Amino acid sequence: MGIARNRTRRRTILIVRVRATLFAALLCTSTAPLLAQRNSCPTDRPHTLYSRFAADLENDGKPIVVRSPDRKSSVIAVDVEKSKAPEGVIARYTVHRGGDRFVAELDGWDAEILWSPDSSAFAVTQTEGGGGIGYRVYVFYLEQKGVQKVDVSRAVEASTGLSSHCDGGKFLPNTAVITWLGPQRLLVAAETFPVGGCKCPGSFVAYEVNLPDAKIEQSYSQQEAKKKFWSQLGCELRDADDRCAPTIPATQASH
Repeated sequence: MGIARNRTRRRTILIVRVRATLFAALLCTSTAPLLAQRNSCPTDRPHTLYSRFAADLENDGKPIVVRSPDRKSSVIAVDVEKSKAPEGVIARYTVHRGGDRFVAELDGWDAEILWSPDSSAFAVTQTEGGGGIGYRVYVFYLEQKGVQKVDVSRAVEASTGLSSHCDGGKFLPNTAVITWLGPQRLLVAAETFPVGGCKCPGSFVAYEVNLPDAKIEQSYSQQEAKKKFWSQLGCELRDADDRCAPTIPATQASH
């Protein structure tokens, strides 16, 4: 599998390359058209899907450099083919801070990267499945002897109860970073798979997540998130159909 990928094609063709057994039931509907209004994402250039101001790693396999707000640190990110990885591809993050150099790797590719406002951490959204499925969120904190990884998606999945209802069953939703709300607060979207065969494809709920314990503090419906955070949303979230949106679980209703 080559590293360079056409993201528009991936939004309409379900590429089941990871968790094959779990998602095999979706193959028969993977080429179904998406919602007609999903058309604001450009087709002629790389772009972010979830976070408007994040850096995009879809760069034909070439490294990108993302500098921290204070300009004292940087992360060099690149997709690397690796035979032992589940999908044969990993995202490699090389962090430079002063004379220190740390390396972290994640299974997956096509990341969106966003530094925290105080430059103490950077958040990553990347797919582990392709074809519009398997997006997950991680945060990397810079420490004296390396970087500490926080699996934000796992906490959101466990706390929200939100699912993608698709042909073949219910599946965990995509999770993705929208923006940092402060040094210790992250706004994360939980999205129904944006593919044919799923109910309300591409719809989402937004959650304020307190870090580093990854505790949900606030929830926003799709309409609320669009109204409050429109300038921060990537094109896919902007295109979500408000006529068909998930309901926030009662235990996580916004307040």
